[in-house]
Amino acid sequence: MISSEQHQGCPPLEQVQSPRVASEYNVSLSQGRFYEVYYHDIVERACTCLSKDRHIDHESKSLRDSDRMLCGGGQAQSLWFNITEENYFIPGKNAQFDLVMECPIMNKIHFRNIVLGMGRNDGDDSRGYTWTVEYQCIEKLGVRVYVGFNIYHRDWNPPAADVEAIVGVIRQAGLGRYWDNGCIKPISRNCDWV
Repeated sequence: MISSEQHQGCPPLEQVQSPRVASEYNVSLSQGRFYEVYYHDIVERACTCLSKDRHIDHESKSLRDSDRMLCGGGQAQSLWFNITEENYFIPGKNAQFDLVMECPIMNKIHFRNIVLGMGRNDGDDSRGYTWTVEYQCIEKLGVRVYVGFNIYHRDWNPPAADVEAIVGVIRQAGLGRYWDNGCIKPISRNCDWV
């Protein structure tokens, strides 16, 4: 049975992104190596490991992601290197990107990528943000057709306090149901080797 909620569009940006994140997010602190530790993304459903290196590309005006993913199982398992995603800056908007997957999975599909929250370890300014929560929602004709969460952390196995803070961000955005009903899942495998 399809719930009436599934027929609704995406929530307004002002509902999911706090004014603090919109004003304080600093894209330069999102550079470097991250691991995707939790996700809700149909594209990654068959994947067990994702790591990404992020850097600002001043020429393309984007936060460029170079990903490595381990997907599939058994003999069908494959390791993909250099999956490229561009998080293009949106003029006049902070903590929002026009996310375009460049290759090899989907080419040139645009996702509005919204930073819901970010965290830093006290006293460690050298690594930038320790974690970020990113959210995408696409609607067509007033109906939500895609929802994605990508939760990145500097460490493969995030401490419980960070997970608690991440869940707090999701709940504050009014999206806690995705966590509560198990739609946001942990990636199941250690991928320090990727």
